[in-house]
Amino acid sequence: MEESTKSSIVIVPDIQNYTHLEERFRYLNAIADYYHANRDRYDAILQVGDLTNNNAVWQYENAYNQFFSKFSIEDQMVFCLGNHDYGKNGTSDIRQSNCPNILMPHYDKRMEDSQWENYVRYINLVGRKYGVLVLEFCTRNETLEWANDIIKSDPTTPYIILLHVFLDQNGEMFDAANTEIVNKGSSHKKYKMGGDYKNDSREIFDKIIYHNPNVKLVVCGHCLTPLHINVHSEYNVEGKQVHMIEVNYQHYTDGGLGYVGILDIDDEAYRIRSYSTYEHKYGTIDICFGKEMPN
Repeated sequence: MEESTKSSIVIVPDIQNYTHLEERFRYLNAIADYYHANRDRYDAILQVGDLTNNNAVWQYENAYNQFFSKFSIEDQMVFCLGNHDYGKNGTSDIRQSNCPNILMPHYDKRMEDSQWENYVRYINLVGRKYGVLVLEFCTRNETLEWANDIIKSDPTTPYIILLHVFLDQNGEMFDAANTEIVNKGSSHKKYKMGGDYKNDSREIFDKIIYHNPNVKLVVCGHCLTPLHINVHSEYNVEGKQVHMIEVNYQHYTDGGLGYVGILDIDDEAYRIRSYSTYEHKYGTIDICFGKEMPN
């Protein structure tokens, strides 16, 4: 049996409450400095969207100057956009973002007519190639068709899906069709986004995750969860668990106090911990997960 290879990822929560206030730039700097100071420990850094508070160009420029410009292609940085990155004053009334070209992500594949969303970045994790598939906020049907084709055509590559909204405040998938679940927080379907059909979490799971066993993880932010980090798991068509991780500290002290999620991966075993890169200390979250369905 081959010896397992461990990898670790830094998950950066919504940064909207950093990028619009100069006195909070220090937290963005702390996250970047921590990653580089510990570069031998980490293989990738994922950011879950809401780069801005108001879809304002000057806030994107702050995000770039204080954070994203500090990472090179070798750092394996991948990010998505959130609801505050669309529409008039960040209200997501239309499907339009003012994200400037200086924030164009590194990508290996991209959906036609997409720029900062709907792309795939291949990274190295646990000694092999992983695909990070980034999906737009309020994901449309045509986007899920594109994503499904990407995943299905590459069945030997494990995928992580990165998108802004997936779990609610309770750590449950948003599911408008299930009346037994009382979802808390703003679901995909609450936003206008120009009137396009918006798939909620259950629909995304059913359409591109359940039938594709090579999807291993979903990473998101968005909801103001009391725990700041939630983990939820669902079984796929092969009876194996797909793990969903939500990280969001935007409503914590000073918009987050530099907190991130530290995700350790060891084959099929996972551990996520909270860590303040500004105060240099671990928080209260320490969750281990990752088991197959028992026979």
